[in-house]
Amino acid sequence: MENKMIKQEVERIFKPIKDLDIEIRTIEKQTFNDNSNYFYVEVGIFESLGEQGDIYTIDYGGKHKPTEKQIIEHTKEHLKECLKDLKSSCMSAREETHFKALNKIKDKL
Repeated sequence: MENKMIKQEVERIFKPIKDLDIEIRTIEKQTFNDNSNYFYVEVGIFESLGEQGDIYTIDYGGKHKPTEKQIIEHTKEHLKECLKDLKSSCMSAREETHFKALNKIKDKL
């Protein structure tokens, strides 16, 4: 039997975490006919840059919604990787603004 999504719920959070320049935006829960769940979390990163910021999407499987602490820890790891990648590359103007934003928060990562 094919595993099909039977229910979808979206929780709108829009909670800013100012010291990391991020915002936890939404958590989407998808429930499937085998009773499995998947959660998709959208986190705005580089929020101080407005439209030049990005959306980071994290996916979680399991019965329980990810906690705020888990979301923050995964986002921190992503931001560390971004900083590492940007340090070792030739940057576009947009990437330079992201790099500057990351340097402002790097002590909190």
